[in-house]
Amino acid sequence: MAGFAVNLKVVLNSDAVFGTSCKRGGGAPETCLLEDMGLEREDIEPFGYEKTKDREIFVWHTKTSTPNIVQSKKNQTKPVPPPDTFGYFVEV
Repeated sequence: MAGFAVNLKVVLNSDAVFGTSCKRGGGAPETCLLEDMGLEREDIEPFGYEKTKDREIFVWHTKTSTPNIVQSKKNQTKPVPPPDTFGYFVEV
């Protein structure tokens, strides 16, 4: 799932639905959601840089799943500690 902000008026004036049934945009539901809201590339306004410079849009994608931590044979009877995430909460 990508993170971005959409004006509340656009959301309330739309019948777009967020789901996993999207066939466009490589199956990414974010593409369908934005297109179904009637938004086009020209409507997108990235924030964070000066208006005189080209600006980029940064999004993040997450996927929730059960971690698969493989135990080595010599440690089968001992619990395996989770990998170090350097203080970040990580969903794999």
